[in-house]
Amino acid sequence: MTSESKLITFSLNSYPSWWRERYQDEVGAVVECLVEAGRSPLWITANLLRSSITTRIRGTGAPAAREFWVHRTQKSLMVAFLAWFTIVPLAIVFMLSIGENGVSHGNTLVQLSHAGTTAHNLQSVASIVVVLIFVIALRGWRQLRSGLEGQVIPTKLFRVVNRGAMVGITLTIAALFLGEHTSTSMFAEVCAYIGLSLFVCAWLLTPAVISQMLRHGELSVTNLRKVVSGSTVLVWLYGLITLLVVGSEVALAAQPVPASGASYLSLHSGLGSWSMLLCVGFVVLTILSGIGASVSRRSCEHILTT
Repeated sequence: MTSESKLITFSLNSYPSWWRERYQDEVGAVVECLVEAGRSPLWITANLLRSSITTRIRGTGAPAAREFWVHRTQKSLMVAFLAWFTIVPLAIVFMLSIGENGVSHGNTLVQLSHAGTTAHNLQSVASIVVVLIFVIALRGWRQLRSGLEGQVIPTKLFRVVNRGAMVGITLTIAALFLGEHTSTSMFAEVCAYIGLSLFVCAWLLTPAVISQMLRHGELSVTNLRKVVSGSTVLVWLYGLITLLVVGSEVALAAQPVPASGASYLSLHSGLGSWSMLLCVGFVVLTILSGIGASVSRRSCEHILTT
């Protein structure tokens, strides 16, 4: 098998299983005719890959069974919601990197430049958006749990993650009090490291818990509509905070060069490599979450019309 044939086979296999069962033989015959007619295999591969993506998003040719569309909605909700677990750490990194964005001459703070003022305002709005994202996500979590109550769902992983998070938070809070005394400072440091490690592990495992719950349980149509609406709101907030972060970083990069003997007080005064990665991370996660929310909304509408 040539490399061109392998590419075409790969592109055909990229379609969902329900599509391949119905259309793969027919499309395969059309592809063979196109190759014999002299069409470029790369052109055929690109079109097949583009079509496979749109097929997955739109559900073209999918079975009409209600169960299929319910599970499809829940799977796409995982994509929409699980981006939250990466966007929040990125938002925290962004908030921690915020400086005064001003210029100083010795100990005297000079008035912010127009670009610095713009960056400061955008960062303030971003802080409010982060809080809104937390509130909406917690509301969605409550709706998810209430919708799955009483169903036979494996809960062992959930209990482990929940207890690990509680112990981690308790140890971290205890470390804050113990660290105030010299005699217990070493013990407080150990508690802090253990507590933060447990909390981070719980944070990383929580997406697996949500995936397991949605894979083994089934939400009612009412709960699905509520969770889908919450995912749509989150995507809009993701887009807003992405614009704020990118705008803030661009404004910081537009600050004038400090005069001789002056220096910026911000931790970053231009679009450096770290800032670029931060912006790219927000953009990519927002796009992925948007695709998940769009697919879940389309699937939920299909359930309501069948």
